[in-house]
Amino acid sequence: MKPFYSTILFLFFALPMYAIDFFPGTYQQALLKAKTEDKQVLLYFTATWCGPCQYMQQMIFPDASITNYVTKNFVALKLDIDTEKGKRVYLKFKNVGIPDFYIINPDEVILKHLVGGVKLKQFKEFISNVGSPSSMMKPVSDVAALTKDSQLNAADDSVLKLPSDLTSGAQIRKPKPDSIADREYQIIMSRKPSRFMKMYYVAMFSKWKPGVSLGIRLNDMDHSERHYLPGYQFTYFMDYRARKFYFQPGLQFGVRSGSFSGIKHRLHHLDLPLVTGFKIGTHQYFQSGKQPIWFNVIPYAGLNLWSTKQPDAVIASGVIPEFGNFNYGAKLGFSLTMGSFMPSVGYDIGRYNQTYYLSFALILGK
Repeated sequence: MKPFYSTILFLFFALPMYAIDFFPGTYQQALLKAKTEDKQVLLYFTATWCGPCQYMQQMIFPDASITNYVTKNFVALKLDIDTEKGKRVYLKFKNVGIPDFYIINPDEVILKHLVGGVKLKQFKEFISNVGSPSSMMKPVSDVAALTKDSQLNAADDSVLKLPSDLTSGAQIRKPKPDSIADREYQIIMSRKPSRFMKMYYVAMFSKWKPGVSLGIRLNDMDHSERHYLPGYQFTYFMDYRARKFYFQPGLQFGVRSGSFSGIKHRLHHLDLPLVTGFKIGTHQYFQSGKQPIWFNVIPYAGLNLWSTKQPDAVIASGVIPEFGNFNYGAKLGFSLTMGSFMPSVGYDIGRYNQTYYLSFALILGK
């Protein structure tokens, strides 16, 4: 058996492991290297907390055709926007979101721009048909002759025209000068972070991330009547993610409205839900890449605070003969991961209620 395992290990390590070979130097060094090697520069702005970035790194970059093409035609530079090195360069460009890709030439002329996670075919189209600097760029004095309607504004050397097969006559701009980007960086770093921002930065590097959820519900208290009335729920929770499941313990305040024994009630309650979600598939919205679909199981227990009869007045907690002081039950439902947002829908079977619910969650630092 030893030769068999040895063969397996040999094949495993001998097989080529493809991934983009990012240049380890600085932005200026990448420009110099590209100029020396007659290549373009592929900039990749990312962050450790960026879900679509992880998708690109795991599903797109390792493709052999991508690896070979990028190695041959680009100096690829990966920049984390949460580091000083990455943030300073990121401020030179138009900040839309991440992952953020720029193809620039060694003179910092922006040739192409792409934002978001994309499929393999889309990324191939983005990096293709660029060519080397020597094959594409003309001297500044010859730029006006590249297209019939192209004119160079001599007062602004940041505006150039490239061949029409690349840009269709569109204006191509350079990033901000270093002096402006450095000034913006100093302004950002000089700001005193708020409590919210401190919590946000802590959440980015923690496995447990805080979140809030707001939902609406249709409640039925008397199972024989099937008379549904609207209510709401607000939840603060902590989110923990693994590859195939997630866990969200939380604290939920809500109002269950319904008819019980012919009388309409509004029952205010405080619950402790324990959300466990299991990955059952994936979906894709816009250009985000594949995102998980979850099946949720949510047992909960809680305290009934007070109820309001209509048209009677409030009845204090502890004197709710119709309901008692405690409630418990379980919810079953589905949810989608959409970046930092998470919509959910499901059904709640409790001690005193049957409820359809729809909620929207925001997870901080995700």
